[in-house]
Amino acid sequence: MRSTLLTLCLSLLFLSTVTAQSANREKLLRNLLDLPAPAPSQPDASDKPETAEGPGGLYRSKNIPPDDAPLEDLLEYWKGQRYSPATISYRRRMSARTAERILDHLKDNPTLIPTYLGGFPTDDRTAGQLRDIYRSSKEGDSAEVFLNLQQWLTNNTTDGVAELSRVVRKIRDNNDYVSNQFQVALQSLARVDWDAARPHVERLEFDGSNPHSQILAYWTRYTHALAENNSSDIETYRRKLQQVVEDRSARYSQRDLAMDALVDGGNWDGRDAWYMSLFSDETLLEIQDNGYTGMTTLMNASASPEEWMDRFLSLVKSDNKAARSAGARNLMSIYNGQPQILEALLPWVADANWAKESQFSERRRLIEALGDIDVPGSLPALMSVVSNESDNGWSTAVAAIAKRKDPRTAPALRSLLTKTSGDLRRMVIGALVACGAMSADEQMTDVEVYAAMSLTEEGRVALELDAHSEYSVDYDDDEASKAPKKFSLPIEVVIGKALADVDEPDESLAALAIERAKAVQIKNPELSAKLTEIINGWSGRPIYLERVRRIRTGETDLDNIIGLLAERATVREKIPNELNALRSASGVARGVGACLTERDDEFLSIISDDDVESQVAMLGCARLLRTNLPVKDIARMFDSPNAMLKEAAERYLESEGSLDARRIVLARHPGEARLLGSHSAFMPDPKKVESSSYLDELFKTVNAKSYIASLPNLRAFERKLQTEIKEDKNLIAIFAQLPEGKSQQQVVRLYKDRSTYTYYDDPARSWSRNLTDKEYANFYSSIVSNKIDSLSPTLHGCNDVDARCPGAEFVLLGRDGGRRVFFSGYPYGHEIHAVDEQFETLKTTGELKLSYRLADKIKGLEVIVADSNFPVYAVWKRGTDLRFLVSDLALAQSVQKDLAEKLKSESIPETDDEDEAVTRARQTKIFELQQQLREEAMGKELSWRTLEKSTVGPIVQQPDGMNLLRRLAEIPPNYRSSFFRSAGPIDGADGVYASRYENGLFRDQAGEPVKIREGRYERAVASPDKTWAAATKFTDDDKKVIARLNLRTGREFLLSLPNANGLYPIAYVPSLAKVLLYRGPDAPREEFGFGMNDDDVADDEDPAETKDSSSTASPGKAEYYLLDLPTGAVRPVKGEFRPIEERPYRPLQASSTPGSAWAAVYDRESNSTQVGLYQERTFTFVPITTLPEIRLRSTDIWVSEDDKKVYFVYQNHLLAAPLGTL
Repeated sequence: MRSTLLTLCLSLLFLSTVTAQSANREKLLRNLLDLPAPAPSQPDASDKPETAEGPGGLYRSKNIPPDDAPLEDLLEYWKGQRYSPATISYRRRMSARTAERILDHLKDNPTLIPTYLGGFPTDDRTAGQLRDIYRSSKEGDSAEVFLNLQQWLTNNTTDGVAELSRVVRKIRDNNDYVSNQFQVALQSLARVDWDAARPHVERLEFDGSNPHSQILAYWTRYTHALAENNSSDIETYRRKLQQVVEDRSARYSQRDLAMDALVDGGNWDGRDAWYMSLFSDETLLEIQDNGYTGMTTLMNASASPEEWMDRFLSLVKSDNKAARSAGARNLMSIYNGQPQILEALLPWVADANWAKESQFSERRRLIEALGDIDVPGSLPALMSVVSNESDNGWSTAVAAIAKRKDPRTAPALRSLLTKTSGDLRRMVIGALVACGAMSADEQMTDVEVYAAMSLTEEGRVALELDAHSEYSVDYDDDEASKAPKKFSLPIEVVIGKALADVDEPDESLAALAIERAKAVQIKNPELSAKLTEIINGWSGRPIYLERVRRIRTGETDLDNIIGLLAERATVREKIPNELNALRSASGVARGVGACLTERDDEFLSIISDDDVESQVAMLGCARLLRTNLPVKDIARMFDSPNAMLKEAAERYLESEGSLDARRIVLARHPGEARLLGSHSAFMPDPKKVESSSYLDELFKTVNAKSYIASLPNLRAFERKLQTEIKEDKNLIAIFAQLPEGKSQQQVVRLYKDRSTYTYYDDPARSWSRNLTDKEYANFYSSIVSNKIDSLSPTLHGCNDVDARCPGAEFVLLGRDGGRRVFFSGYPYGHEIHAVDEQFETLKTTGELKLSYRLADKIKGLEVIVADSNFPVYAVWKRGTDLRFLVSDLALAQSVQKDLAEKLKSESIPETDDEDEAVTRARQTKIFELQQQLREEAMGKELSWRTLEKSTVGPIVQQPDGMNLLRRLAEIPPNYRSSFFRSAGPIDGADGVYASRYENGLFRDQAGEPVKIREGRYERAVASPDKTWAAATKFTDDDKKVIARLNLRTGREFLLSLPNANGLYPIAYVPSLAKVLLYRGPDAPREEFGFGMNDDDVADDEDPAETKDSSSTASPGKAEYYLLDLPTGAVRPVKGEFRPIEERPYRPLQASSTPGSAWAAVYDRESNSTQVGLYQERTFTFVPITTLPEIRLRSTDIWVSEDDKKVYFVYQNHLLAAPLGTL
């Protein structure tokens, strides 16, 4: 009996274990299928493999492709040659024939021309082609093309003679140099029109007071003589330039400019000998010391700088330090792995004074190079750097030593442990490990000591303090600051943390850590978990073996699978046999193993097998890797009775995305209007998934441009369209352009009897019209001809594209399904650009009819003014007198045109001989005149209007209390809407304002600020009699405190309200004669509801003066207080405060109910605005009318109790709605 009972219990235990394991596997697979998968990539030039003949192979910098090379090779080779005017250039130029081919290709895609402009030759044919493109671009909107071409044509053709002449008249020395602009201008003018340039060249040549400009004149004469083959002038001006270079008393900038001129002129007999003779002159080193190229200019301009190497190798053997220094600098400038250079410069490693380093850090680069190439005798030299020099050279030497892995370096490295910190200390520890100075057991002991310390609160604090101390900087220059830094952490912890943070530890350490984590799992699970966390951050063979073991035994989690997939190439290299062994496994292990090996035969074997778990796991991973599997074989899995396998097959086919795959999926969902195609990634359920570092790394290996984004607005609009086409049987098809935003959607709908276009310029309204048959045919033809439905997602960074950034999509949808084409930016000329143009044509032609969604929900909604020529800003009404503030855009254009003419007429001509001071004075005068004219023109288009025959009528006076004309006139038109959206009362509206950055509290007196008190104040609120004010004050440690100030005496009193991110006075409440204060998160108030909770208790009034403002964390909820200015008494208060916080330019509109005013309160949860009565004394709000799906503030509305309407301004339209019952 006992035996039977024991057997039964064991059976039940086994059954429960198996059931639990099965449930865990099912959950793992479910989570795997719910992961985002990368979007398909769109091939571009950067994705092309390098070949011996292609742009990355034969045609490298020294091998220019011939004129008859494939066009794509020419485009790839010359790409990136942006035009940058310079008198000396190290760039090659394409031939006239190559330029002709490239320009013929680019003429229809001019935005790419700036990428090639620097490589074009200056022959007449090329100039003519570029001139034609320039003239056409001037009429369009390609600003970059226009400006770049304008600059090129100015400097390379006679088109720019007048402009160049204007510039060269001003040439003179400035700050001991002559600017690059002047250099380019004079050289360009001399090249295209010598007669125009000659007088300026002669003026500069004989003006000794401007020596740099004089050298520029020599250079220009020399260049012209070479072009004319005038041997006499060539010799004369070459010698003048040589004398400048040789002149030890000349400034380094003059000598550098002369050297540029000689290099630009090309080779001559005796050039190289003359050049080499200069290197014993130690004063020439000053050129590079001050940031100029100097003695490296000639090499940089050489077709093969390496041809100079033997000469400089001889030079570094010189007894002259200047010669050695110049030789060493030049050798490192041409270094490209030549061991003979390193061997020749080895004395410089051991002795920093052997040669003089320039600001280009040649010695540091020499030491770096010795880490990669073992030159005899280099190791002792590197160790001498560590032993004898300061920390300035340690990091480079330690990095080089670590690559050598030589145990002899251990003592020198250990000496640095107590002298270093931060990244350098970690480098030292890494070098010690690399050179075998620490056994695996020692390393493991230190890692465990660190792990154990990190588990205690005291240890975490110590580790955090140490981490902060690594980034502290001591600027003192005394001896104490130069002493070795002492660390509070034990050296074992320091080493252990550094080892825990490495990417790939020594294999023996990794193996020990894995075993140790297992060994302490029962007795010390916290330590085991910490060690496992450290292990998961490592890579390497033992780590991969352990992670694969977890998969094989069923102990894996999702992160382990994703992480291995992201590193699959490295894993295959490190443990190929162990991965292949997964082929004999079953279930999840086999399916994941197939994706890790990426072997076609294993994929096919699993597909043909009956192991459902393997198939689900394989499909879940294959969609992450975008593995190509046979679509028809995957489709057969829909015959399986297993629901998860069916879902896995469908998820795979959705992400596979081919036409066949889409047809199969849509056939399973007839009438469901299912949308296929990727967004920025395939997201089965955006609510379930968050991005992770493992997933990010995996995406980089498949499609680095794909990214995870929830896109809630875009998806919501998709759902609306899907619902619409399923419910409206007359609707046949939908074509939509959907940005990721709450508005700007454009939709074409095809019905059985008509087609329509709708533009949603705002979430609350749209504009629509019927299309003609021809319009729809043109639209549809564009989609078909550009094959929009077959495009892959286009994913670009916002800086790489010309349009649609951030994301948007094009949707083609029918009742039986459709497809999306997502794009986050696309280059000019992309196929989707044709769709953009089609939608723009539909929007700008024909008469669009306005519709408000509110009209379906509010009976009696009126659109009073919706005129694009008269945007409305504000409304006011008394009795039958309705007035509204508008901007007359036609008048604004007229004013701007008139202003432009006046600005042009106010220009002050320059004179040929004016100096820099006169130029500055003239420009200042012009600016002042122009600024005066701009100020006079601002706001002329603003006016209050009334209705006349249901349209915008005549100008009327501004209503009392609506002081808007002056304020808006001072604001640029583009920022006026922001004025009405401001979050609180305007600082200074009551005549007192504060400025933290102007360090004071001010009173407005006759339009001029008068400082009342010094201090870093913000957001001042004054009492009506201007006796008292409250303001936020910033203390010396940047904490906030509420200050109460007597404006007559200047005395200040600080309140005891604790510091918070948001701490400021909101407004003066006249009915209570107190100031409302806010304390809480520094965020918009509507996010925090009604202020204090109902269970908050309002204490009795209590004086709160103190000289101390202690810092505490900001409260999670908004807190409100009332401050009595004369006494300083403060008490908490609860209620609705948004009507007070959101009134930027006028008081709330008084109502007929005593003590109440009309207010609008937006409710985020219901996305509606409630209009009702607000009691300022009690901070209570009584809703009267609800306006759904629209957001308004109190200053957007005006209530007319006579005709029971609420008038409101929404997005520059004036509307009215029934008020409801009072």
